[in-house]
Amino acid sequence: DVDFIAGLATELLSRHRTPHGRAIVTGMSGGARMSCLFASVHPELVQAVGAVAGLRSPGVPVHRSVPILSFHGSNDRINPYGGSGTQRWNESVPAGRAWALANGIITDPPTEVAVSPTLTRTTYGAEGQSGEVTLWTSRKAGHTWPGGHLGLLLSLFLGRTSREIDATKSIWEFGRRHAGA
Repeated sequence: DVDFIAGLATELLSRHRTPHGRAIVTGMSGGARMSCLFASVHPELVQAVGAVAGLRSPGVPVHRSVPILSFHGSNDRINPYGGSGTQRWNESVPAGRAWALANGIITDPPTEVAVSPTLTRTTYGAEGQSGEVTLWTSRKAGHTWPGGHLGLLLSLFLGRTSREIDATKSIWEFGRRHAGA
């Protein structure tokens, strides 16, 4: 799939101008995991990653820093926040530190801000810095897209959706902020 996405990204970027010839990649769950994998293999094509309910570490240092913005609910039963120890979801979400290491901007400890009693922002590096890694944690939220809307049945299955932050708007703003990175 990585080669297919690289071909697709290259074709789209040839048709639509972007500031530095890179795209913002985003996804939820498996799509977020694929976005992270793609960014680690082809950082030259990626302006920023927006990962919802599926942040994965790059596994290796990347040859170009990739800004990462991630959102995850602490009560996600599908991709548990602390990891499940299974092949499908063996990493914990705070593995965002691995991206900071790969991007060469590790700060120890990261900056952690409790925005509200149920929303925390953890940032490695300075805001806007090339390679910044920011994780939004929604306490008691499930496997959902923050700011999204689910029906009752899906809410019962996937869990609570945070209304304190809009992931779509945040990813767009994050990507634009990193357009010159």
